[in-house]
Amino acid sequence: MKIKLFYTMLMMMLWAGTCVAQPNSLQDQSKEVTKWGNAVEGVQLSVSLTNNVVGVGLTTTLLAQIRNISTNTITIIVSDTLVSDFTVYLTDNSKRIYKIAEPSGAVFAVSPPIDIGPGESHSWTIPLTIGKNIEPGNYILKASRHFRMKVADCELVSNSLVVQIK
Repeated sequence: MKIKLFYTMLMMMLWAGTCVAQPNSLQDQSKEVTKWGNAVEGVQLSVSLTNNVVGVGLTTTLLAQIRNISTNTITIIVSDTLVSDFTVYLTDNSKRIYKIAEPSGAVFAVSPPIDIGPGESHSWTIPLTIGKNIEPGNYILKASRHFRMKVADCELVSNSLVVQIK
């Protein structure tokens, strides 16, 4: 009887230890690696979405991040709305491009520029609405953004995301 009780308690401790260890491995699996677009003058743009399946006429959130891996400080000019600073587009299987956000050209108030030093990054959260002109299907989403390094105007292009429009 004592041996049976001992084995039962041992099995319960092993089972409890396994349960305690599971959240750590699940947390490790849920960590995503940030994917970056090609570097331009040592600067990269990365985008991700809160949801890669979006209905026509609905809004999702785009997280855009610029990192500076160069040895120079870069300057980001910021307009009055975040969406007008980024061009965001979808490409379908036939290579047709649909712009879902782009600089409007009409800037009513300019915010102070953002300097991003070497080794630093800056993030933006941007609401995106999928227009009713977008047919349901699978698309590749990319974004682009201009920045200034010294006197040169440079354009960044992000990593690609697979997006399903329903």
